[in-house]
Amino acid sequence: MATDDVRALMSAPGNDRLIWNTPLSEERGLADRVFFHEVPAAAYARDDYDLAVSIGAAHAWPGGAAEALKALRAAVRPGGRVLFGDGFWEREPSPAALEGLGAGQGDFGSLLELILLAESAGLRALQVTVADQCEWDLF
Repeated sequence: MATDDVRALMSAPGNDRLIWNTPLSEERGLADRVFFHEVPAAAYARDDYDLAVSIGAAHAWPGGAAEALKALRAAVRPGGRVLFGDGFWEREPSPAALEGLGAGQGDFGSLLELILLAESAGLRALQVTVADQCEWDLF
């Protein structure tokens, strides 16, 4: 399967293969409590949410994860929460792995670096979860 085919599959609306990557289905009775904003991430400014969520979308902010975390922190009221999911390197990637992913060495840091970025944005980790191999295989 070509890279473009994989990207198309991953972004296909209603893709039932991405169950673990879509926790906010409207079928969960959230329609009256969840709002989706279709605006450029960097241009959105609101600060009264109970929860702000970004899963695999840090690239929507010009500064990547650091800017995403700052913006999400700013979007929640005092005592609000942020659910943030992003990639990180578990170990140093090989050149072949980078090529296969279409990624660069500096595209991600370690999990610790990601947690420290969150702390520098004024967030405190309440829970850290890492996708296991089975979840990656489904993805």
